[in-house]
Amino acid sequence: MSNSAITISIGKGDTLLDISVNGTHQAITLDMLKGIWKNISEDELSDIEYFNAEVYNNYIVCCVTVAQGQGGIVFVWDTQAQKFVHYSNGEFAVKAVIHNNKVYILRQVAYWGVTAHLELDCCPLGAIAEDNEVTEISLDENTKFHLANNPDNYAIHFDGDIPTIKIENE
Repeated sequence: MSNSAITISIGKGDTLLDISVNGTHQAITLDMLKGIWKNISEDELSDIEYFNAEVYNNYIVCCVTVAQGQGGIVFVWDTQAQKFVHYSNGEFAVKAVIHNNKVYILRQVAYWGVTAHLELDCCPLGAIAEDNEVTEISLDENTKFHLANNPDNYAIHFDGDIPTIKIENE
């Protein structure tokens, strides 16, 4: 996962993400996450069940979930400031993107008694609260119930400011 100046890779030990910015090393560790995410265990990264990270200009946008997606966080790391500049509720999150100073979060919701479905919402970039308010974005019935076999296959695209969900590599 990379752009011209930033490369990211899965870390080892207590490091979730290794980041290289023009040859300079940065890392996001378990201890850093514990400070912003109540669902992460005290032990190690083995509790993490799903992880997605993407580069957007100088930002790295991540979704991390535990407990079959029922606990999660979405965070944005600013590689220039070397700090979290956003974190918000990441329950069931499988993809997050930045568009026009908003963070859009796609959730694949599935738990007992609820038909598996997609939800899309957004919040302002810069929100700093695990349980912050989000604005729900309506999905048509075909999109809402079209699930990917692999959550990495979801993509959020924009037609101007209108988000659409696509499933790639099917």
